[in-house]
Amino acid sequence: MKRWQKIAGMILFALIAIYEFLTWANAYIHLKYVVEPTENDFLVNESYMCVNTLSLGMWLNLGIAVFLFICLWRKGGGR
Repeated sequence: MKRWQKIAGMILFALIAIYEFLTWANAYIHLKYVVEPTENDFLVNESYMCVNTLSLGMWLNLGIAVFLFICLWRKGGGR
């Protein structure tokens, strides 16, 4: 890989990680101040379980993408 591709990839992954963290935090804030005041225990529990599952999927997806980027980095992109 060329140097600019490596730098662009690292910047892109940093931006994706920041975006995922902000999305995760926004979902929890929404649950805390919009869903919890309804006092519907079933809705609250299901909402938290859904957000936990989706956040795990987001972080796992980012981890796999970083792993594949590192593999491509080590390979060098040459044929």
